[in-house]
Amino acid sequence: MELGGTSDTVGSFVYELRSEVAEAFRVLEAKYREVDLNIFVVFRCLPDSIGRKTRRRFDKAENRLYLDMVVSEGRYELLSKEEQRRDLSHAYYDYLADSLRKYRFPGLRLEPFLDDLRTALREIGWLKHAWEIYLCSDPPDGRSGADLCECTCKLCILDPRSVALR
Repeated sequence: MELGGTSDTVGSFVYELRSEVAEAFRVLEAKYREVDLNIFVVFRCLPDSIGRKTRRRFDKAENRLYLDMVVSEGRYELLSKEEQRRDLSHAYYDYLADSLRKYRFPGLRLEPFLDDLRTALREIGWLKHAWEIYLCSDPPDGRSGADLCECTCKLCILDPRSVALR
């Protein structure tokens, strides 16, 4: 199995987020190297006015599944990096799972693969629940060294001075 991807985007964190998934890809490629399948995804954050939609294509000759995922630039510009990560990761997982269910791939046991994919994505901070992204990523007691500018916890939102005190 080979997993790959790229991004076509400006004005959002989608390009950075796409690069995060490379680690999960490496884990899955190692575990499923005997499966003859290539999956390539393009993450696009584009203006709605373009009218481009998410789509998939399976090339039987190359045994390659292409996923072309499009998210709204107008919507994403209103989201923090953590919110974009959550939204993009769930959209990616759901769309890939749906796409894999549409075709038959010799040697791929789908449900165990999806469980492993979910685990690998969770390990890189993807597939968080909505409530998880609003937990403080840098609590006042200093247990975490997360980037303060990304913190969206209630304490940091309601009292921005608390960030300066840390």
